[in-house]
Amino acid sequence: MVSAVILAAGKSERYGRNKLMLPLGGKKLIEVILETVAAVGFDEVVMVYGEEIVGKMAQKFQIRTVLNPESNLGLSKSVKYGIEALKRETEGIMFFLGDQPNIKREIILELIEVFLEDPKKIVVPTCNRVPGNPVIFPQKYSKILTGLTGDQGGKQIIANLDQGVVYHRVQDGDFCTDIDTPEDYEKFLYKKMSEEV
Repeated sequence: MVSAVILAAGKSERYGRNKLMLPLGGKKLIEVILETVAAVGFDEVVMVYGEEIVGKMAQKFQIRTVLNPESNLGLSKSVKYGIEALKRETEGIMFFLGDQPNIKREIILELIEVFLEDPKKIVVPTCNRVPGNPVIFPQKYSKILTGLTGDQGGKQIIANLDQGVVYHRVQDGDFCTDIDTPEDYEKFLYKKMSEEV
């Protein structure tokens, strides 16, 4: 059993405006993530939001939301609110970022399968040999995760572990891509358009 937490309360400071509302093929960026996660069949899904306009996006996918009133204090607060909002017992929690337009249901299921083979270990996807997201944490790390501070999230835990982490290489090198700047967005649109030609 794995639950999902979508972290969508960031301030988009590097982008300059709310990047989660950027248009992508007739949808908003956050809708792409919500739709994909909803299609996986998680035991439970919670989205942590900071702005009401983002929170409302989850309604059409029947995804429960929780407001993070401390989003200015960094990603760690969204992790905390997401974990505390979960109502069901779970073996692991899969954390999604709200700005990853290339996540795919089949790769998410692949990562879950890897986790369930040894649910005591953290599962981190690697794209082109670079660790990325979404990451699955065993339930036993919940207390440590809710005690984190700043903007690093679970990276602080992973960095301090010599063992207990499975790095799983995914075939799609774009799976881990996120959008932080207008240049990232333009690059994504250009690549998408090139693939459709």
